[in-house]
Amino acid sequence: MHRIALVLALLLAFAPAQAARAYETRHVVIVVIDGGRYTETLGHPTFAYEPRQGLLMAPLGCRGESWNNGVTVTNPGHAAILCGAYQPLSNDGSQRPYLPTVFEYYRAATGAPASQAWFFTNKVKLGVMSYSTHADYGASLGALVDASCPTDSAVVARAEAVLFADHPAIVGLNLAQTDISGHTGNWPAYLAALQKADSLVHDLWMRIQADTALAGRTALFVTNDHGRHDDAHGGFQNHGDGCQGCRRVQMLALGPDFKTGLVSAAAMEPVDIVPTVGALLGIAVPYATGHVMDDLLLGLLAAGDGPAAERLRFAAPVPNPTRGAVTLSVDVPGTGELAMDVLDAQGRQIATLERCSTGPGRRTIAWSGRTGTGHRAAPGTYFVRARMAGHQAATRVVLR
Repeated sequence: MHRIALVLALLLAFAPAQAARAYETRHVVIVVIDGGRYTETLGHPTFAYEPRQGLLMAPLGCRGESWNNGVTVTNPGHAAILCGAYQPLSNDGSQRPYLPTVFEYYRAATGAPASQAWFFTNKVKLGVMSYSTHADYGASLGALVDASCPTDSAVVARAEAVLFADHPAIVGLNLAQTDISGHTGNWPAYLAALQKADSLVHDLWMRIQADTALAGRTALFVTNDHGRHDDAHGGFQNHGDGCQGCRRVQMLALGPDFKTGLVSAAAMEPVDIVPTVGALLGIAVPYATGHVMDDLLLGLLAAGDGPAAERLRFAAPVPNPTRGAVTLSVDVPGTGELAMDVLDAQGRQIATLERCSTGPGRRTIAWSGRTGTGHRAAPGTYFVRARMAGHQAATRVVLR
């Protein structure tokens, strides 16, 4: 078991059967670098063609390899990513997915308007990914689509315009020029398209971090719908026969609920993205066949049985992340002895914040960001745990 899982086991000894959502993520961005082969993306030993993702972004989140076990062409590949299930669809845009998309799942669960779900692409045939033909979902729950963007730069620019103006909950982007350049057989153009996509992804992430509504609340996934033939099966110009070069793709995940600096050895698949988004946003994804990538996640920090009024629970720490002190508020359900402690990411207690008798109501206390010995705690992730009369709750604080 990962050390972080041990921490969460300590924190959530009384976890309910169905915990309320307590992840920080409120917005999700999924970027598909169309047709990038793993050996040129995050599988390259020096990240030569994705230096920003490999050297600057991956240390802030998680990276690994993912295996597309469906049809390794564009439309079925995107269906795997956006529906969480493999579907043998036509690749010409004549067939919509028959299982719901993540956009439909989100809007069905929340009642959100179409403006909260967007998909941007420069491949017109991918417009069918906006919604499925499923009888319980469909067009009324679909995403808004812009398939008129002529280049990857235009895709990102259009997506940024919507993201920073309206702050939608779920945004998907297809960056197609890597695949288009690969099909020309022009190796330098293919590599140049990968490098351009890498730059665009990094710039997008940095702009998200500069937006007050999105920073600290946005999860980013970067993957590929398929790879390209390995040398034994014809080389990079084409794809689709199911060789290792076609099936092996990258997975990069960043955001407030992901571990940092993790190189995952887990067997991930593109169909795992939608279940993970479902867990982060607290929405049901009943027809997805993938699995939550829980080894990448810090964990669900909700605790206590019974109705909310009868549970010990934290409000969101303020500010979080922080470079100094943080204010912590916990709702106490009754009278008793309250204990509050700070634990590091390995589950070691580093500070005691409270030992007192208290009655019902909200109790607010500050943590200075220092250990019990008075030293400034190192930058990183910490957990504040509250315990009282069989109740337990925890919240996460990030020190910068």
